Amino acid sequence: MSRVEIPIPQDEEFRLRALQGFGLLDTPPDDAFDRISAFAARRFGVPVALVTLIGKDKQFIRSCYGIDVRETTREMAFCAHTIASPDQPVVVEDATKDPRFKEHPMVVGDPGIRFYAGVPLMAQEHSAIGSFCLVDWKPRSFSPEELRDLKDLACFVEDQIRLHDSRNKTRQSDHEIRSLNNTMERSMEELKNCLKRSIPHELRTPLNGLVGFSKILWKNWKVLPEDEVARILDFLCLSGERLDRSVRRLCMLNELQIIASDRDEILALRDCDPISLKSSVDSALCDVAALENRWSDLEVSVEPVLVASPEGHFSAMLGELLENAAKFSSPGTVISIEGSREKAGYRLIVRDHGRGMTQEQIERLDDFVQFDREIHEQQGMGLGLSLVSRLCALLGIGFTLESPRRDGLKVTLRIPASLLS
Repeated sequence: MSRVEIPIPQDEEFRLRALQGFGLLDTPPDDAFDRISAFAARRFGVPVALVTLIGKDKQFIRSCYGIDVRETTREMAFCAHTIASPDQPVVVEDATKDPRFKEHPMVVGDPGIRFYAGVPLMAQEHSAIGSFCLVDWKPRSFSPEELRDLKDLACFVEDQIRLHDSRNKTRQSDHEIRSLNNTMERSMEELKNCLKRSIPHELRTPLNGLVGFSKILWKNWKVLPEDEVARILDFLCLSGERLDRSVRRLCMLNELQIIASDRDEILALRDCDPISLKSSVDSALCDVAALENRWSDLEVSVEPVLVASPEGHFSAMLGELLENAAKFSSPGTVISIEGSREKAGYRLIVRDHGRGMTQEQIERLDDFVQFDREIHEQQGMGLGLSLVSRLCALLGIGFTLESPRRDGLKVTLRIPASLLS
């Protein structure tokens, strides 16, 4: 017998990702689906009613009334034709007279399908993941009123699919939040110890500079040369900016600690209006390039996209990444930032060509320490990348560090499709 040809939807890759995301494949029967199938069989007077999901190579029968089959090959599935026309149901009143099915193995042989009516089940607008369908062993007509009722029942099935998805995501979210809480609790004591060692120095040093040079300027401004006054004012400005950055980081760390301990706060953090990623990147670039005087070293290629993220937090995260790249690489070396869409969402890469990090240092990122401080003169509390790591975890953004042969540092953020619009 000749091979059965089935149509492939134009959005096949997206459709399959959406189907996989619902987590309904290879799962136990669901009473909610079975009740709808049983009601449909009684309402329309047919022996078989099915809820089907169409995978890459298989048809998964999520609910079956009238037959005991849980999956078939996609090639054998009438519903494979239904998902190819997501805007229109497929009604076959007599399969022996339909050019698409008259030679189908399940028509010319067992079980002898004659009638089929299927309505696409939509994951999102214009993307069908399966079908709610009726089957009969004898030809029959199907009125517009019956088709309307079948569509209404298919909407109930879609509601159950979305309810299952919502419950599944809630369970996943609860697991993520418990994991985050455990991680935060384990690191709190070490965090306190590290900050106790670094905070006094990092706050007192700029404060001492501000107070000391302010007194000098106040007492001697009339007699100091103009260039000396300018030098002192420049130092006061730098000390103030350094103090401001330290305080802002500490405030953000405290805020993240509070959010991480409260499930509602985490959900609220993730539930926000979309912002322009490119605008956030441009803002962070201006701040860091001006601060470190690295304008000529920047290479930027960012595909525009909207991200559901708190604007202040996201901009601060990008600023930390870029400031870290500028601080630990030499002037004249390239700092690049690249952003582009990918199948699972969006990938943002910040790369420098500085001294990089060892694998041990990468693994100790959450220790809040500055590495190699005894070798390299540097400022800061070691909070930058740690803050980025924690904020990414709370937002559900992937965060990885790579430093091959310590030839600079490559930071990759993977923003899931669920945060994009």
